[in-house]
Amino acid sequence: MLKIGLVKGSVRSIDISKELYNMLEKLITKQKAIKLAAGESYHNERFIFAKTNGYPQHAKQIANHLKQLLKLCKIEDKYTPHSFRHSYATLLEELQLPQVYIQKQLGYSSFETTQSTYIHITDNIKKEASAKISNLAKSFLQ
Repeated sequence: MLKIGLVKGSVRSIDISKELYNMLEKLITKQKAIKLAAGESYHNERFIFAKTNGYPQHAKQIANHLKQLLKLCKIEDKYTPHSFRHSYATLLEELQLPQVYIQKQLGYSSFETTQSTYIHITDNIKKEASAKISNLAKSFLQ
């Protein structure tokens, strides 16, 4: 379980695979070393994807990096970083995961009241979903 959010009110918990968790731990360790080297000039808001001064990259910089990567890979440049959110939602749907799970993973605030109130995600669903997502990711790497 990982808590994410950029602004107050948007912080939420999401399920991630052990592999992704380990990758994020490495990034956090790297960021701590950068913070230590920078000393008091480091802006400490605990961003994982921060520049060497501690501030996050601007959205435009990330979009430009993605555009360069797409060009190198000879892929249409119509995609934005937000496209990955749509892709993730689509992949979760293709895995036939429960709608309430998808809602919680994406942080949607509204869903039909009955489903939001009475449908709960069990530990088995969480484990199975995490395993399915991990297997899907592994299949892309093969």
